[in-house]
Amino acid sequence: MTTQSPLGVLDANTLQELARVICGDDHLYYRKRYEIAQFLERAGWQQVPEYDGYRMDWTLARLTERRDDPTELAKVLLRLADPREYLDEPEQLPAVVSAVNAFLIHEGVRLENPGGRPRLTACDPSLAHPGNQGPVELRAAMSDLINDQKMAGLLQHRLDEARTCYANGAHVAAIIMLGSLLEGVLVHVAQLRPAPSSSDESEHGAVSGIRCTFRAPNPYTTRGPQGHSLTSTP
Repeated sequence: MTTQSPLGVLDANTLQELARVICGDDHLYYRKRYEIAQFLERAGWQQVPEYDGYRMDWTLARLTERRDDPTELAKVLLRLADPREYLDEPEQLPAVVSAVNAFLIHEGVRLENPGGRPRLTACDPSLAHPGNQGPVELRAAMSDLINDQKMAGLLQHRLDEARTCYANGAHVAAIIMLGSLLEGVLVHVAQLRPAPSSSDESEHGAVSGIRCTFRAPNPYTTRGPQGHSLTSTP
């Protein structure tokens, strides 16, 4: 491991998977023969030899040549997460980053691009265990859940903030933002559902003789979780 990069010397299988992603096989961002050499140069490599041979073999050979220089391999990984590499197909970027992280996590490193600024961060390889695998990004469109467009915009902003917090390692902040998001959704649902009538309350009874009254503030404010209160009445 170097001071410039969290990478160590990568395993041979990791290099092979990296070569596969660079070539763009398996429905990833496809690069033609001459485009692979150009990609390495855009990543900051010097003295890239002229392309000769099969795409996968040539790419793997180039990566293997610099296997003992993690800084050079880090340049390649960072370029794979650079949005400028996918100006013609921007939707390919998340798929490429996800494909890289699927094998890179076994090296104790993760590739991220918060705000379009690629970086490599150390991570726990145990997260690669199948029982712990899950979506690497929070994916949801509030407009699909909330009919009120203003409310949907506010909650989408909170979800985006939670995603940013998570990507930057601020996990506690992400949890707080998700709590605020959930609270906003519950407020919206509570406002849409009719209040129970007195007959419903007498039929089902109050839990432990306590009735909770939900006081929802203006949903378009940006107050935090304490902006909503629960009061109990005998």
